[in-house]
Amino acid sequence: MKLSKIGALCKANKRFTVHNVGHGAQWLSDGYACYPLGDLPELCEEEIAVIFDVPEDKRNKFYFEVKVGLPEGLDISDSVEGERELTAIPIGIVWRGEVLLPYKSESGVLFVNRKHLAPFEEVMTLYERRTKNGAPYIAAKRGMIVEGIITPFGAATQELADLICEVGREMIVTAGAREEPSQMSFDDEDKDE
Repeated sequence: MKLSKIGALCKANKRFTVHNVGHGAQWLSDGYACYPLGDLPELCEEEIAVIFDVPEDKRNKFYFEVKVGLPEGLDISDSVEGERELTAIPIGIVWRGEVLLPYKSESGVLFVNRKHLAPFEEVMTLYERRTKNGAPYIAAKRGMIVEGIITPFGAATQELADLICEVGREMIVTAGAREEPSQMSFDDEDKDE
C-alpha cells in the first residue's frame, strides 16, 4: 500500500477522514475510498496534516476528521456473505475529467475511478458488496485480505449510457464501411514508394 498515494487522493479531495475501527486499526478515507493505515500510531488532525504535508497556512481549506468506526453498512471483514467477484471490462472511459474503469457485476456495470486503485502496489481482485439497504460498494482484496473499500463512481447515468451507445453504433458503421479492416501505419506509406 502506498501511503503517499492515499494522501494524494485525500489532498485532491481536500478531505482526510481517519476511521478508528478497533484494536488500534485505522483506515483513511478521501470520502470515496478507504484504506488501512497499517501500524501508524493513533492519529489526530495535527498529525494527519504533518504526515501528509499539508502546510499550516492551508489547513483551513481541508476537512479533517477522526471518527470511531466506518460509515454505516460498510464491512471491512475479509469475507462477507453474498459478495461477488467483479469482472473487468477491458476499456477505460474518460468522463468529466475522470478515468473510469467499468466492471461487470450481477446488478449491471459498476465504475471504479482509476485513481482509487493507485494506492495498491499490486493488482487487486475487486468484489461487489452491498450495504443493508442495498447500496453497492467494492472491496479490493489481495488474495483473501481486504486492502481497501471503494464506492463506485456515480457515473452510471442515462447520459453516459446514451453516449456509449452512440459511440458503439458509430463504431459498427465505421467497421462495416471497410471492405478489409486494416490498421494504417506510417511505415506502410514507405513500403509503397
